[in-house]
Amino acid sequence: MIALDSDFTEVALDQVRVKDSSTVGIVAGPTGSTITVKGEQFTFAVEYMPDTTYYWKVRVDYTEVGDPTTYEYGPVRGQWSEVRSFTVIEAPVTPPVEVAPTPEITVSVPPAPTVILPAPEIIIPTPEIVLPAPQVTLPPSPAPVAPIPGWALYLIIIIGAVLVIALIVLILRTRRPV
Repeated sequence: MIALDSDFTEVALDQVRVKDSSTVGIVAGPTGSTITVKGEQFTFAVEYMPDTTYYWKVRVDYTEVGDPTTYEYGPVRGQWSEVRSFTVIEAPVTPPVEVAPTPEITVSVPPAPTVILPAPEIIIPTPEIVLPAPQVTLPPSPAPVAPIPGWALYLIIIIGAVLVIALIVLILRTRRPV
């Protein structure tokens, strides 16, 4: 908390919560401001009035079990530190920085070198393939079939003719007159 008087009746900056990897605390800072925690230093953007004395104090709030990973305001409040003060002095006037114009830079790139590579001579030897002659084994031929006797051939033709005539007669007898 930061105030313009040591009794903190005229508060300049309200309390804000600060946490880092190991502590949770309240330090002076405007509500909603961003506070940077680095080691034991707290930094936040505040515009102080020159030639003014400010008074400050801090305290730490923690949970009953003391778990620093919860980062919540705990029911156990620490004691306020001793009141200290600081005075803001007038910032020195710094002359404006003059930036000289940069000269125009010209970069010349030499042309790419011409590289000629001879074509490689590729020789592929013809492979020599030697295949062994296949062994063919033929089974013995079957015994020759006896020829059909001439009378059997005539008998087959006569039986076929009788069957065809019987079929025609059967078809004609079963036909109905129209």
